[in-house]
Amino acid sequence: MLPIISRLSEKYSFNREINDLRISRERLMLPIQADSTPDWEFMSAFMKKIEQDTLSKALLHFSFKKSEQILTWGGKMRPFFMEDILCIANGVRLTKADMITGSRPFVGASEACSGITEFIDNTNASIDKEVLGVNYNGSVGFSFYHPYEALFSDDVKRVRWKDKNANNKYTLLYLSTAIAQQRSKYAYGYKFNAQRMKRQIIMLPASEDGSPNYTYMEHSMRVMEYEVLMTYLKRVNKTSNE
Repeated sequence: MLPIISRLSEKYSFNREINDLRISRERLMLPIQADSTPDWEFMSAFMKKIEQDTLSKALLHFSFKKSEQILTWGGKMRPFFMEDILCIANGVRLTKADMITGSRPFVGASEACSGITEFIDNTNASIDKEVLGVNYNGSVGFSFYHPYEALFSDDVKRVRWKDKNANNKYTLLYLSTAIAQQRSKYAYGYKFNAQRMKRQIIMLPASEDGSPNYTYMEHSMRVMEYEVLMTYLKRVNKTSNE
């Protein structure tokens, strides 16, 4: 149903706003049964098939053999100051009154919806992508990976590895979990401000030379993703067969 309703957005704009009357009079194209009622069973089966096909394609990127190798790898943990291994950039203040409604995500200091609080058409110096947004105000210590282009509020730091070759979805997700372990230290009376963030110590797997072991981080997160996908796919298959 959602993809069909989403198409209605093309009809409406600032000069033609959607309202209760218009939405109640909209017509939707749906599959029907012999008695002309919506074929809910067909719609459910159709979307489950799409979901299963999507997950099956994703799982082709993994193999059991590779997963077994990853799980047997070791990783010695050692402490790192965040400022020694990370580039930490500021967000930019944008008030509600100055926001222009649009389609670009605006990341605020929230723990919900991956930190996205609005969708806007503004642009400023905080525009970024493929970065970790770390809350140092509001929902302190929560962080989310943003592969898409977004704007970041002044309550959120944009964080990525100093080693540019290490930046990817998996290493940044691992970093997010390491930062989350420090969340309990901070409260209303002890803010996670910019200076404390720089000097915050996080525990990461290290290579023989003492540098962060990005390969281990990436592979361990890939295994976790694989396990989640496998669990979900099994659940979908079980539901489909019932």
